[in-house]
Amino acid sequence: MSDDIETPSDETPSDETPSDQVEIVELDDAVAIGELEDILTRLESTNVDVDELTQQVRRAAVLIGHCRSRLHIVERDVHTVLNELGRLAADPVRSPDGEAT
Repeated sequence: MSDDIETPSDETPSDETPSDQVEIVELDDAVAIGELEDILTRLESTNVDVDELTQQVRRAAVLIGHCRSRLHIVERDVHTVLNELGRLAADPVRSPDGEAT
């Protein structure tokens, strides 16, 4: 066997640069959805070349991942608030002298 043989790395190459990743983290949800709609409009065009198609699909995948992540966070936060409200509703209100009202 030769030492010159390259083995594939565990990381898959990506067109996404670290600055693109920061951009996604700071991206407003409405802006992300708007960008996804723009990508969809471009992809529905019959004049999209293969390279642009690949780039747009990758960007869409990143945006969808961002939106899903945000939705999971919001869902968790809503459940936390609802659980807290449920606990508050179950606890009797106490007067200053300690009696339940």
